[in-house]
Amino acid sequence: MAKINSFKKRTVILLSIIFVLAVLYTGTFIFGSGESFARNSIYTWLDSRFVSYVDKIEIYGPAGQIILQRKNNIWVITGTGEDYPVKQARPADLLSDLSRPGDYPVRSTAAAMQDVYGVGSNATRIIVRGGAGLPLLDLLIGNTDLTGGIFLRKTGQSEIRSGKDIFTVYTDNEKTFWYDLRIFPGLSADLVQRIRLTDGEKTTSITRDKNNWITENTGAVFDNAASYLRLLLEAEAENFIDAAEWEIQKTINVELGNGSSITVNIGPPDSRELCPARIVGSDLFYSISERTVNRIFSVL
Repeated sequence: MAKINSFKKRTVILLSIIFVLAVLYTGTFIFGSGESFARNSIYTWLDSRFVSYVDKIEIYGPAGQIILQRKNNIWVITGTGEDYPVKQARPADLLSDLSRPGDYPVRSTAAAMQDVYGVGSNATRIIVRGGAGLPLLDLLIGNTDLTGGIFLRKTGQSEIRSGKDIFTVYTDNEKTFWYDLRIFPGLSADLVQRIRLTDGEKTTSITRDKNNWITENTGAVFDNAASYLRLLLEAEAENFIDAAEWEIQKTINVELGNGSSITVNIGPPDSRELCPARIVGSDLFYSISERTVNRIFSVL
């Protein structure tokens, strides 16, 4: 009888050990799989080592085709014979978003799901190139998922991933999103010595005089010089336009401390209340809203 009881005790102990080991094994499997899934969901679309080699970005989206090129380390959009200036932060931000690791879990690897998720051959597309040869990245951007994110896939790969929508701001906007449309790009207020405004027969000049600005017509101190300079130097056009000729209606002349000057000729507004404009010596033509022009000439 004692032997039987001893056998039962050993059996219970062994079964208990087996049960504990089974639980530990199952827990390791579950949590290990979860950690593995988390690791696999962290993904980078563009290797950050290649960012410095990028010299061309092609975007094919709802707004049409937009091609950005880096020339002499400056990003531009090439038009019909012209290179249009670009806000340099925009392509830098795009490349940063593409090369930053993010949570992009795999949702499917089935070819039949590519069109369902909108990442088939007709998807919105970002192609990143660096020199000749195959692109550094050919990214397809698809539909919105249930969380407000988007589906994405690399061309040539079967993995369909999803993630936070940080890319459609680049693909769905017009070219004006990229253009640097400042009338006086890169010009700082401390360089400006004199501003002359001409509207038909009316002319006025504002001149720096030590720590003050003087309105030459009256000799009075121009109290709002700082805010006016900010208004002038931050003024932006609405878009670039094709070369054209028009009657010059207004002129802005800005004289700088190095002896150079910048002159902007402005034409009459059209039916959309847009005025053609051109910086003398430049091949670029702008359309500026009449409201912006009126604000600049409000000191007359």
